Amino acid sequence: MHGNYIINSLLSACLLENGGEIGGEDCVKMHDVVRDMALWIACELETKEEKFFVKAGAQLFEEPDVKA
Repeated sequence: MHGNYIINSLLSACLLENGGEIGGEDCVKMHDVVRDMALWIACELETKEEKFFVKAGAQLFEEPDVKA
């Protein structure tokens, strides 16, 4: 339930938007400004050997299984 708390906190702060339902599952959308900031942070961290996977509109229900 920790993830739900984080999602609800971000929704309350208007950092995520209600995305309706897809296949009976509640969805959220990330505001463009928040997405741009997240990508900027990821780019900054990537220079320190961290790796990130970003795909817009992926409608993920689980994190992808990506091997580095």
